[in-house]
Amino acid sequence: YNNLYKKIAKINNYNINEKVRNEKEWLAKWNSYGIKYSPLSFKIFTKYVGNDDLNIIPLEICSGIVEPALTPESYRDYYNDKNSYDELFSEFLRPETLFRNINGEYYNAKYEPITNSDELIQNPSKSYRQIIIKPTREASGRGVQLFKIENGKYVSKSGDVLSENYLSKNYKSNYIIQDVVRQSSFGAQFNESSLNTIRVVTYKSVKTGKIHVINSIMRIGAKGNCIDNAHGGGMFVGVDMNGKIGKYACNWLGETKKIFNDIDFENNEYIIPNFDNICKFAVNVSDKIIYHNLVALDIALNENYEPVLIESNIGGFSAWLFQFTNG
Repeated sequence: YNNLYKKIAKINNYNINEKVRNEKEWLAKWNSYGIKYSPLSFKIFTKYVGNDDLNIIPLEICSGIVEPALTPESYRDYYNDKNSYDELFSEFLRPETLFRNINGEYYNAKYEPITNSDELIQNPSKSYRQIIIKPTREASGRGVQLFKIENGKYVSKSGDVLSENYLSKNYKSNYIIQDVVRQSSFGAQFNESSLNTIRVVTYKSVKTGKIHVINSIMRIGAKGNCIDNAHGGGMFVGVDMNGKIGKYACNWLGETKKIFNDIDFENNEYIIPNFDNICKFAVNVSDKIIYHNLVALDIALNENYEPVLIESNIGGFSAWLFQFTNG
């Protein structure tokens, strides 16, 4: 993490050798956990959320202490596997599944075996003008591709024609093919080519068992990209507890822009519609995720402004998303 902090400082021209206000108090707070931590994380994130926030957590504490305690590793894989969502979260709105591959075998949306996926691929339904392929055990948008109907076939942006042979060669196993979610006009204004999601973090109290929404950001894809992920060229903006969007967009290395995709965040006020219901939706989904007390959910608003579950993230919490924006 110190190498990451130094990279962020170098790119943004931050002087990490200078003392900052409240550094001594911050070190006293976090070093009380028995390990001597570097002040670099405090020096970096104060640039975004201010020197008075002693709750800025060292990322190494988040990944090394907090996550192992709140999200036990032995239970993570099932909840992170996108092929489990249609079963686990069946009562919630999700993207519609055409078919899936689990360990090399093909199944339909109901997990019933199918023998020939080409029958679905080569006879595109008019209902599915655009489809998305997602590896089900990958993160950060890796391997996600959009295909559109052209001349009766599904074709990617690079001109690849979808077929069972293409899937076997490029994806091998463990992926899902879904209909593209038609996003709200609010979400589309930030970038039409990507499904722009709200990442909502919930915490289940270890004392009371009550689930709380504790932070949110909105992820926005770069123009022309089909993913909104920060590692795929996208940026993210802070969202306060009332759904109000922050005044700058940020990338994964802390570089900020007040204008992104021709959207002026600094001089305009954007409030996410139906935000209360998004938060209630996040709490209800998190209630289905037993064993885990810290959950990050990617939620989209569809064309009817209803919350749709896109992904659950357990482990690899990415605290930097929030400390670059909200704190």
